[in-house]
Amino acid sequence: MTLDISHFPLVRMRPVPEEERNLNRFLLALSDLLEKGEPFVLLSDNNSDDEAPHSPDEKVQIARWKNQWRQPLKQYVKGMIIREPDSVRQNTARQFADYASKFWGYPVFVVADERDARQLAQQLLDGQLKSLD
Repeated sequence: MTLDISHFPLVRMRPVPEEERNLNRFLLALSDLLEKGEPFVLLSDNNSDDEAPHSPDEKVQIARWKNQWRQPLKQYVKGMIIREPDSVRQNTARQFADYASKFWGYPVFVVADERDARQLAQQLLDGQLKSLD
């Protein structure tokens, strides 16, 4: 994954080819965002087929990073929105969203289209929807 911050505070997560995948670079970019000290929302297309699963070592690295950044994640990431237009795949995406919300400590939502994603992101940024506590 890479992070596209060109429309900050909307931060688009984009898949990269496996040979370009670099977890350290991704976590560093996310750390840099958190260090800005400004709220933002993560946006992602449901590209689960485009990303190879994390290795056991990568999972450990992610868990350690998350524990180190737990408070800023909770404070500045207002949520993650996964766009999945396929109604059949939305169910799978929602199951992932439930797990991800518990793991990361911020709400994860699934919507059908870009318009809904942007509306929901604005509600999160405006504080109209509450983060997980």
